[in-house]
Amino acid sequence: MKNIFIFTAMALTLSLTTGCKKDDGNNEPSVPQLQFSVNKVDIELTKTATITFTGTLNPTDKVQIEKAEVLTQKGEIINNTLTFIAKKIGTTKVSIVTDKKQERGSFQVTVFSKPLFIDQIAHKADIPYYKTNITEVSEYKKLIEQTITEYNTLLTTIEKHPQYPKDKYKYATQHSTWVEGTRISKGAIQNYGDKKSTIDLAEAKKTYEDLYQYGVVYAHIELMARQAEGYRVKYPTNTEIENFIKTTFDGLYGTLEGNNHFIKSTNEEIVVNFNKIIDIVNKLNTHN
Repeated sequence: MKNIFIFTAMALTLSLTTGCKKDDGNNEPSVPQLQFSVNKVDIELTKTATITFTGTLNPTDKVQIEKAEVLTQKGEIINNTLTFIAKKIGTTKVSIVTDKKQERGSFQVTVFSKPLFIDQIAHKADIPYYKTNITEVSEYKKLIEQTITEYNTLLTTIEKHPQYPKDKYKYATQHSTWVEGTRISKGAIQNYGDKKSTIDLAEAKKTYEDLYQYGVVYAHIELMARQAEGYRVKYPTNTEIENFIKTTFDGLYGTLEGNNHFIKSTNEEIVVNFNKIIDIVNKLNTHN
């Protein structure tokens, strides 16, 4: 009986203690919320940003910045306006709280730094058609001289780029076509040098058109192939660049001739695909 009495008394004491427990603060009435002009805001490093809000601010309310190393408040709150200075790259929460640490509203701030300016690689321009309807040998001679100069300039540029591995993709065919074009071009230049003073209209026409197609245009394609391979080496895990190389630089253009067949298809297929590679590389350069 004595034990039952003690147990009952202890239970009564526990019940009274629990019932009389003071409010621990978790059940405090909510406070009026402030409405900020943003939920999230990005600020460039060292720059300032101004945030406004609606609602009545109490004299005891304070601005609370979760990560003070990221952001600092500039001046006081004036006309429901807050101004901040970005100090360090990062993200932090900003709140306005009461003197009892009750939150009246918050927003997120991300401090960023603009990447250094990276020059964009320019697109490859379409290769011009060779000139037709020339009626004077002298005019053809001028065109031949110009074409030889352009061809030699392209050769110098090509030599600045490492050759692609001929055992990968369809580079072997590309190389064979390029070598054949070089052979034809050198022969045309040699023949022109030997017959320059006596060359007739028909032979001048053929010399010019051969030099332009097998020399200049083939050189443009070879240069694009080497540049594309350089981009592939720089970004070896990018399958898009690799796929464009596989479908573009196969040397099959060696069966084509003329403005409307060879040069037109070169611009519509090879140049277009090469420029798609340029777009990919520019995007990758920006994010690295």
